[in-house]
Amino acid sequence: MLHVLKFQGNLHNGFNVTFQSMSDRGLEAELHGELPPSASLQKLIEAKEQTIASVGIVEIEQSDRQLISEFQKWLNTPFWDKVEPRIHEGDRLEIHSSNTEIWRLPWHQWHTIRYNRIPFSFALSEYDRVPKFSLPRNPRILAIESDRKPGTREFLSESLEM
Repeated sequence: MLHVLKFQGNLHNGFNVTFQSMSDRGLEAELHGELPPSASLQKLIEAKEQTIASVGIVEIEQSDRQLISEFQKWLNTPFWDKVEPRIHEGDRLEIHSSNTEIWRLPWHQWHTIRYNRIPFSFALSEYDRVPKFSLPRNPRILAIESDRKPGTREFLSESLEM
C-alpha cells in the first residue's frame, strides 16, 4: 500500500494536510485535516542548523532531542490519530510539499515510521510526469570480442544482423 501525505502551508500559519492510501486497485481512502502553526518547531529547526555549524556533538544531540520532542507534540492531533492506524509494516509513504520546511523535520523519528520500518520519500507538490522510456521490441546487439596482445594493433569492426 502506498500512502501519500500532501502538505499545503507553513509552520508559521499551519498546514492543510491530505492523506491518501492507494493500492493496485486505485485510491482506497482519502482524509483531510490540519496541523497547527508551530513557531517553536520552526525555531528549533533553525537553531539545529546553526548548532551543527558551530558547536560539538553534545549540543547537537540535545538539539535533536528537543526537535524530536516538539515534532511528536505537533503531530499529536485528532487528524493524525486517524492517519497513524492506516499505515502498516510493508507500506510505503510519500510526503509531498512545496515547502521544504516539511522535509527538514525528523520524520525518521515519527514512531509510526520508526517502529514499522516504513520507507518514506519526499516530493514536490507540483511536478510533471516523466515520460516512460521504452526499449524497442527487437533490439540490435553488437558484440565485439578481441584477443589483444602486447605490441600488436588490431581493429575489429563487424556489424551483426539479428
